[in-house]
Amino acid sequence: MRKTGLIVVALMILVLSQPALVLCQTKAGLWDGTQWKDLPQETKIGYVKGVGNLADYEMAASGKRTGVICRALGEEWKNKTITTIVQEVDKFYRENPQKLSLPVIEVMLRCCKGLDIPQPK
Repeated sequence: MRKTGLIVVALMILVLSQPALVLCQTKAGLWDGTQWKDLPQETKIGYVKGVGNLADYEMAASGKRTGVICRALGEEWKNKTITTIVQEVDKFYRENPQKLSLPVIEVMLRCCKGLDIPQPK
């Protein structure tokens, strides 16, 4: 119960730390490249940290039953800096402007080596 409360608090801090302008322009749902490209570096770092913390928590709490996403991110990110991850996402959207509608989390997964993500139809 205590861990769940900590996650809720961490996610609230992440959301409340976002610039008000971005929150006003963003409808509920997954962030995609249209929002990502306009975010300041600090917000991108906060987003990556939040995703990483969630993946770490799920891996610690679930043990061997961890989901594919958390395992993939945990394995891929263990030897990367947060700045490197942000740069990879930036690079993906810069090199694929036609894919700005892809959610940021999907782009993060596409950057994971050895993980086969199906292409959207």
